[in-house]
Amino acid sequence: MRGSSVRVGGWRAGAVLLGLLAMAGPAAAQAGRVVGRVTDAAGRPVPGASVVLVAADSTSAPVRREVTGETGGFDFSAVQPGVYTLRASGTGYRERAMRVELAPAELESVIARLPQARPATALAEEPRRRPR
Repeated sequence: MRGSSVRVGGWRAGAVLLGLLAMAGPAAAQAGRVVGRVTDAAGRPVPGASVVLVAADSTSAPVRREVTGETGGFDFSAVQPGVYTLRASGTGYRERAMRVELAPAELESVIARLPQARPATALAEEPRRRPR
């Protein structure tokens, strides 16, 4: 008796495990990747830049953050399909925001070119316009 109940329990546990794996497999298989580089206007890498990936429907996915390496590269893996905003910024550069649309199991490659920030002295030296 005892052996048969173990077999039935084992069979049920196996069926439950198989069902869970079947449900998790398609979801994991649909995830994609967003990879790329952050460069300056001339195409040189911007190491240490901050890259943030935010879902358009921010309730569906958490905010993801990366810091670029020496080559300016970043890699967001296991990203669910959807529409995202990718924001890149670095010291001495203006932030760049880009729309990224990721299809199931897609690899999306992005180059974020950052324009150089205007120096504070240039802002102070601009002539003021008179209101009309």
